[in-house]
Amino acid sequence: MLRGSPCSAEGAERSSDYEEDFLMTNSQGRTMRSGSPDRRRLLGYAMAALTTASLMSSTVYAQSVDLSQWSPEYIRSIAGTEQVDTSADCSKIVPLDYTGKVSVWWTGPNEASPDIERRINDEFWAARKETYPNIETDAQNIDYNQLLDKLRTATLGNAAPAVVRLQISGGIEFSSKGYFRELKPEDVGYPTADFWPSAMKSVMYDGVPYGIPTNNETMAFIWNAKIFADAGLDPEKPPATRDDVVTYSKQIHDKLGISGYGMVAKQNAGNTPFRFMPQLWAYGGGALDEASEAPTYRNSRAEQ
Repeated sequence: MLRGSPCSAEGAERSSDYEEDFLMTNSQGRTMRSGSPDRRRLLGYAMAALTTASLMSSTVYAQSVDLSQWSPEYIRSIAGTEQVDTSADCSKIVPLDYTGKVSVWWTGPNEASPDIERRINDEFWAARKETYPNIETDAQNIDYNQLLDKLRTATLGNAAPAVVRLQISGGIEFSSKGYFRELKPEDVGYPTADFWPSAMKSVMYDGVPYGIPTNNETMAFIWNAKIFADAGLDPEKPPATRDDVVTYSKQIHDKLGISGYGMVAKQNAGNTPFRFMPQLWAYGGGALDEASEAPTYRNSRAEQ
């Protein structure tokens, strides 16, 4: 539920992996102000969860994104921070005197997470409880690789949560089946125009938004220069199209007897670069000059 910048992929030309917040619903769902309503009629309380998540972010309200100027320099020019009054800002969307219950599922810190991630997570939920003391929250931190299957089972049993944060692969599936309530950035105080258009597409079904993209990641194509050279390919010229990928992969397989292409598929816990970068760092490589106060893209190849 911790919200990132709508435009957090600095310097990205194409981003295609997101996480989103969604509201579960049914055709009879209505906002209710007090008592203990059915979990699928919790628009107001779900907004409390989403609003706190959004406004606890340190990200300033961005200008509308100008795609024609997309570059690292442009991102830095529209980036910034903002000091917020959590209670005052949240109350503009969800009154602080609301009472009731709300259930939230998301994938948060696990045993492998760094201490700072755990601390931020704990501070967030403490701030939310302080802001909305009368809304009882059932928050479940569910493993990334288990969340979709658990949600599928829960929806079939009419036991789904009021709010869920999903990876991109789940949004359209549940929206198309009528499990999600319509939800757009304006519902939690952010203009849709401030969001990367491709991120918004990831939460749309049949032209209707059913969620809020909370962070997007830059996808990368990684190639092994030595394997390219051994297979007779130019290590300085990666494939430019999908057809090139097929052609290059076949050549690598035919000449070296190894797979020419691979990716993280079924167990996609963070996509291929997320898994690959630790190996790259371990061998002294990197994509950025991470040790610098002003990191830039490295000129050296990964194998160096």
